[in-house]
Amino acid sequence: MTTAYTRPPQYDCEIFSDLYKYKGPLNPDYKFCGTSEAVKNEELDCFLVIGLSKGTVIFVRIDNLDYIYARFSLHRQAVTHITEVKQHKTFISVCDEFSMVVWGFAHGREQVYQKFNLYQPIFDIIDVGNQMLLLCFSAGNSEILTFNPDAKKLMKVKFDKTDEHDVSITCCDSIPNLGLIITGDGEGLVKIWNSQK
Repeated sequence: MTTAYTRPPQYDCEIFSDLYKYKGPLNPDYKFCGTSEAVKNEELDCFLVIGLSKGTVIFVRIDNLDYIYARFSLHRQAVTHITEVKQHKTFISVCDEFSMVVWGFAHGREQVYQKFNLYQPIFDIIDVGNQMLLLCFSAGNSEILTFNPDAKKLMKVKFDKTDEHDVSITCCDSIPNLGLIITGDGEGLVKIWNSQK
């Protein structure tokens, strides 16, 4: 789960329809919001983005938590991680089968820009600023990726890996305006990385 400021189109993948146009019966387990005055208020555009067990991602407005704003199907397995690249209105999600998807919105629907396999469990994805992301893997190793905003693609950045953690990473965070990344592992070792070097 993450918070996001990118407004999705009001679409539901279960009924294959734009929610504001759909007039038929809805799944009784879910409530969907219509285009009320609160929905039209752009000042309140903040969403909880939640990955579900069947590969679906839902958007729920923070000012209206009783209703699903939009629902998209992006993976075949349970979604384990979601990160928003805010400045480019793009998302990165990972599922149980270690599939990573870079996606956003175009023409009233979700748009997948890139898919690839990670081949190992991921602990977290951190936006470290300067269009760079840190993938922290559970085993202690990591990858730095750069985001190409024109192609909407991620590319690996080569960096010195001699100082990586030897055991699983248990916590990580960043201070993007300083280019600092902080990681901690199961043995209590904390490392501070400078992504600007």
